[in-house]
Amino acid sequence: NLREETRKGFYGRIKQGLYPLPAPLGYLDKGKGQLKEPDPLRALLIRKCFELYGSGRYSLESLSEEMYKLGLRNRNGNWVSVNGFSVILNNPFYIGLIRLRRSGETFSGNHQPLLSKSLFDRVQNILRGKTHAGSIVHDFRFRRMFTCKHCGYSLIGEIQKGYTYYRCHTKN
Repeated sequence: NLREETRKGFYGRIKQGLYPLPAPLGYLDKGKGQLKEPDPLRALLIRKCFELYGSGRYSLESLSEEMYKLGLRNRNGNWVSVNGFSVILNNPFYIGLIRLRRSGETFSGNHQPLLSKSLFDRVQNILRGKTHAGSIVHDFRFRRMFTCKHCGYSLIGEIQKGYTYYRCHTKN
């Protein structure tokens, strides 16, 4: 009976738009029965985290390094792990929704969202691999200056282990 009453209270809070669990990174707990409020320090960094990852130029590892340089720390004051960033980037709490992982249910929250739905969806598409970031165009210093002795075509530059090598890309 106690389990059922606890569950009923838990779902009652969620249906009111309140989040009865600890606030995610970027929000502050204000006490029982209170809305989660954006953390004045971390909320801007969480938004920046989504914007950087949404640009398509960062992996989770490079995002972790960049956000550490910008000053984002976990609750213990340590480095936010790659897994921690995965949890943050997949959490719909930042757009005003409350999702229960165990049941998969989603509820509307009354807390102030940090992100727009379009930015969150763009990040989700990048995480799922549904976007193409585009190819990297290298501007090599000696591009189109050397030609192959045998075929006469320009040598193509490529980077191998940090060094630039020029070679002919024809079959022969």
